[in-house]
Amino acid sequence: MFVLIAFRNLVQARRRTLLLGLALAAVTAMFVLLLALSAGIGETMIRSATTLASGHVNIGGFFKSRSSSAAPVIGDVPALRALVEEKLEGVEHVVDRARGFARVVSPETSMQVGLTGIDVGEEVGLLRTLRLAQESEYVEGGREEVVGRSDALDEDRGALIFAAQARRLGIKVGDPLTIIAETL
Repeated sequence: MFVLIAFRNLVQARRRTLLLGLALAAVTAMFVLLLALSAGIGETMIRSATTLASGHVNIGGFFKSRSSSAAPVIGDVPALRALVEEKLEGVEHVVDRARGFARVVSPETSMQVGLTGIDVGEEVGLLRTLRLAQESEYVEGGREEVVGRSDALDEDRGALIFAAQARRLGIKVGDPLTIIAETL
């Protein structure tokens, strides 16, 4: 009985029913669009972050060279790599990155940084994820074009720094940098 009354009410007020139907369809479409957009952004952020940080699983160790300091060192890397590839399911790729801390010195100033050493041939997604900055982003009055090349990282004396670091150090592509780090 109630369903029949509701149906007659909807048929009698066609304009109101049509407006309500359009409003419900618009809200539903907006909700689906926003869910898809947020899921895409979230997935992209996770993929970029894990690519830059070297993945979902990181193995680290420290060596105490003296009581007041420690250095990030891992021994027997091939055995650890084989263990990870064997024991973890769904591994896309395994990369070996050297990590450390250093003072980077330019002709103008210096700063403390975290260093990451990479093997360019081994990196699957890192170079695709990174976007090289236009010279104008780190040099006042610089050109509106990318000056450096990511494939130059495979050459001797190749380094990649963030645009904010280059701006703070007052350097551009090709300028000398001195890296001062404790070695074991």
